[in-house]
Amino acid sequence: MRAIPSLIASLAIVAACGRLTSTPSTQAVQLQIGQAAMVAGSSVRVQFVRASDSRCPSDVVCITAGEAVIEMVFSGSGPAQTSTLRIGQKPVTATYGGLVFEATALDPYPSRQPSLAQTVTLRVTASHAQPSIT
Repeated sequence: MRAIPSLIASLAIVAACGRLTSTPSTQAVQLQIGQAAMVAGSSVRVQFVRASDSRCPSDVVCITAGEAVIEMVFSGSGPAQTSTLRIGQKPVTATYGGLVFEATALDPYPSRQPSLAQTVTLRVTASHAQPSIT
């Protein structure tokens, strides 16, 4: 019989933690140049327009690290918006339709052998926190 009150107290603590603790919902989106996709769970469409990559090639020694500059177009949640994301020493994100977009990778990483096929990986996070149980 003593176990029941302890169980109820434990469940109450877990339930309280679920209401107090929050983490944003996050998803990854990969796009090639010219490709567009809908962000799951939203009306937002994102398109990878172009990239300029001045990061130091993997097979070269450089004085500066450089950066990747990625142009994206967001639409579907109000007027279309063109934004520039950056990967490098000072990353730049964009916000559109209640979502935050961060470029986390531009592949392939530069080398002496240039590649025309580039793929950007975006981390998409809801700008508001969602409750979760920890």
